Amino acid sequence: MDTMDTLDIYTPTNFRKNQANIFKSILSQNKPVEITIASEHLGPNDGIVAISKKDYEEYLNLKQMAVDNAKQEIAEYSRARGPRHLSNPKEIEAWFDEGE
Repeated sequence: MDTMDTLDIYTPTNFRKNQANIFKSILSQNKPVEITIASEHLGPNDGIVAISKKDYEEYLNLKQMAVDNAKQEIAEYSRARGPRHLSNPKEIEAWFDEGE
């Protein structure tokens, strides 16, 4: 999936009318689509993005890799600076800022 591409956007009604073709397009062109949903709480529109299973699995893998990398970097930083057992977010932030 190329994140630089713009999404084709459908209303729920148009999505229902064309869903078979939209699903085929998602799979054959590997291009996600957005279904807009009116929302009073989140601004003019909220939405759902439909992507292929392959892209979803890739997203989950990339997300997990990012979390794993962040954990590893935090652990390395902690070992280099002397670990502390902090639970208060402000104390944790101050501890990180000490190294700057």
